[in-house]
Amino acid sequence: MQQGAKALQQSRGLQRIAGSTWGLSPKHRAQLYRSVTERTIAHGATAWGRNITYKIKTKLDRIQRPFLLNISGAYRTSPTSALQVITGIMPLPLKIEAEANFVALTRTNKKIWIEDTELDPAQFERKSVGWSHHPATELEEDRISVSQEFSKVEGPNIYTDGSKSEQGVGTAFRAFDSSNTLSQSWQAKLHPRNTVYQAELVGLLEASKYAARSSTATKIWNDSLSSLQALQDPKTTSPIARQIQQILLENPHISLGWIKAHVGHEGNEKADELAKEAILSPT
Repeated sequence: MQQGAKALQQSRGLQRIAGSTWGLSPKHRAQLYRSVTERTIAHGATAWGRNITYKIKTKLDRIQRPFLLNISGAYRTSPTSALQVITGIMPLPLKIEAEANFVALTRTNKKIWIEDTELDPAQFERKSVGWSHHPATELEEDRISVSQEFSKVEGPNIYTDGSKSEQGVGTAFRAFDSSNTLSQSWQAKLHPRNTVYQAELVGLLEASKYAARSSTATKIWNDSLSSLQALQDPKTTSPIARQIQQILLENPHISLGWIKAHVGHEGNEKADELAKEAILSPT
């Protein structure tokens, strides 16, 4: 294994600049190991590291052991497993297997199994990079407000919310027309692995789609500052947030605002109830 030879060279180099009582601190030695040696060994791990044999495991343990001794300053007779616990460094075979599975899942789009759990790349959100839209078409500051006090607009007001509990994840919105009459309700149960942040964004996305059906000035209220701040960021990595930004760019009559949660705002409380109901729904 070529990476193994490089790792041994790195181990000898570390011994020349750090001994048991002198040189780099244990913290910096561990940092060098994680950032240099582990990355060297993990190169190409997706091709060989997903099903590690006993022979490869033994070799990886031998490669890791000199680094553990140098970092911990322990006696050479110390067990490798004890050194891993003392230094807080993951066993190299497990690290390689984790790296291989991560690459297989996120880069080669392969399904993987972790014990009895199947992980499908289609279930994971892909981060976006770069600008979500041309800088010349940036949203005006007043389109997404995170600091203003709650004040209903004369036109339609929509309240969105997301919720997560041990039972699952839900999201919802309630829309009220200019006469404060309920005009639309929507709710959805999301995958249990979805976060509250994702649930909040999905609610905002569906509310934005609904508001885009008309040309009447509409305000969408949400109690998640992190979601609204993500929408203010022209380089947000969330694909859902980017979809919302595009809808806002195409529909200047829609604006978003922050509303404080659990202080008696009827629309927000109703949206929260609907999101929690969605968690308990069968689908």
